[in-house]
Amino acid sequence: MAELVLRLREMLNPEGGRPSYLLDGSSLELEATPSLRKAYPPGENQHGRAHWPVLRIIVFHELERDWPRSPTGDPCTGPRP
Repeated sequence: MAELVLRLREMLNPEGGRPSYLLDGSSLELEATPSLRKAYPPGENQHGRAHWPVLRIIVFHELERDWPRSPTGDPCTGPRP
């Protein structure tokens, strides 16, 4: 990971002026408990509703000091809790 951050820093900010940032995200399938299904509603498509609630995770990473900011998590579908 450190090598990736160094290369991105050089590519995005070669002269070392303003800080560079990287936005990264992923998603996690959560246990299908009633409370998690309510907070993170499962998605649906032409085949019907999914069983598992899905959490979308986003991390804003400052490349200059190699510090991740606090991650944020929201449902992939439905309103934010």
